[in-house]
Amino acid sequence: MHSTTESRLAVRSMLRFGLAVIILLCFRTAVAQATYIVTDLGTFGGNNSIPQGINNRGQVVGFAETTDTDPTCDCPVIHAFLWHQGVLQDLGTLGGRNSGANSINREGQAVGFTETSTVDPNNPPFLESRSFRWEEGLMTDLGTLGGNDSFPTSIAGEGRVVGGAQTGQPDPFFGQQIHPFLWKRGLMIDLGTLGGSDGFAAGINEVGQVAGGTSVDDIVVPPFTGPPFFAFLWQDGVMTNLGAMGGIESVALGINNRSQVAGEFTFPDADGNVTSHAFLWEGGVMKDLGTVRGDQASIADAIDDLGRVVGGSGSGFIDGFTASHAFLWRKGLLTDLNTRIPAHSDWQLLEALGINARGQIVAYAIQQGTGNVHAVLLNPLRSSVAGAFDATAAATSPSADVAPLLSESARRLLALAKRMRFAR
Repeated sequence: MHSTTESRLAVRSMLRFGLAVIILLCFRTAVAQATYIVTDLGTFGGNNSIPQGINNRGQVVGFAETTDTDPTCDCPVIHAFLWHQGVLQDLGTLGGRNSGANSINREGQAVGFTETSTVDPNNPPFLESRSFRWEEGLMTDLGTLGGNDSFPTSIAGEGRVVGGAQTGQPDPFFGQQIHPFLWKRGLMIDLGTLGGSDGFAAGINEVGQVAGGTSVDDIVVPPFTGPPFFAFLWQDGVMTNLGAMGGIESVALGINNRSQVAGEFTFPDADGNVTSHAFLWEGGVMKDLGTVRGDQASIADAIDDLGRVVGGSGSGFIDGFTASHAFLWRKGLLTDLNTRIPAHSDWQLLEALGINARGQIVAYAIQQGTGNVHAVLLNPLRSSVAGAFDATAAATSPSADVAPLLSESARRLLALAKRMRFAR
């Protein structure tokens, strides 16, 4: 009898142990699949918000809709924001209605565009737009290269800013010529172009290298309505054409401190359509990063010092591109970030726009059921970071789904975000 009781106890212990193992394995599997916690950064009372950048302190900048209406477009007024530790701060304007922040550096200085109170003489009734640098509540106008408008895209340490600015010279494609600029110590410097009339700077690193895109001549190449741009790397007054892998256009959108450059290049596909793919350039070699499985196109928006690239993958061609899968590319593996958030989430991550040294990622995501998009912050779960990007997990990424059903206000805001990134 005693031995029988011991046998039963042993069996029960084994069953309990087995159940515990199963529960533990299920928990570990769940953690491995849900790599990020998603935090909604909110709005200023409107429906939509878009992030544009993040620094290593976890501060995020972007722009969000307010409850006010802009009479020039009968659409919501947007304001630049700075988000940190749960607080969404309105950065205001320089007397105009709208503003948006594009980038924030390690010191917490932010840059973006702001409307002024002056009507643009070349485009009434719209207001003139200026580059601003914001620091500790003070917004400073960075000026232009002689024209009416300027658009900053990135800020590095010591307050160095890059972007695109009108020169005041006539241009058949943009009204006025737009040139890439570098602003430092109160002076805006024209970086020139690769031979054409127009260009913009999109990124700057801590050693002063600048990346962006400019035209090489003024010859229109179909299907574009203007001359194509080519990605460039600028250093110490010398601008180098990074090429387009045999394609017809390329633009650089991010650069890290290892001189690695990320962006997109454009090429005709097998069906005769013109599409774009994300690229990584390093040491004279441009690499195609591909797309999420089943998608047609992709774009790389940012790169960190570990060579991790974030961006968006989706459908459509050139101006009709719609991002539907935010991605992370690391060491040859492109992962749909939607496979790295909790199952049955209310969010579909559309495009990732920034990543910091802590692995935090900012993206915009569509809210299921409303069609609105919000800025979100993806915080990696510490217990699963080490195994977050293994090939087995990535292979479970689903095929491309139906394009997101965006609200009209969301579409408008995303179009503005694209113009802000490309500064044209």
